[in-house]
Amino acid sequence: MSQMIRISFLLAREDNPRLYDELIQFPKGQRRVNRLRTLAYDGLLGQLVLPGHLAAPAATGEGDDGSSAPSMDRLQASMELFSEPLSE
Repeated sequence: MSQMIRISFLLAREDNPRLYDELIQFPKGQRRVNRLRTLAYDGLLGQLVLPGHLAAPAATGEGDDGSSAPSMDRLQASMELFSEPLSE
């Protein structure tokens, strides 16, 4: 039997406007949950990635072929989504 965790996630726009705006684009339910899961996973991989290299499969729990690891472009886009806003 696999282990599972259940998370109740409340987010006010004031807490993280970019994350809120990203998630509000999806109808509540499975699509929004899947988007949050994707963002969390890509963010985790982004923390494990050295510049110019994908994380080692052993560190991410992925297969040896790395087929399910996100591209550097996706990681960069995820990191930009949550970065500080540009000053005017």
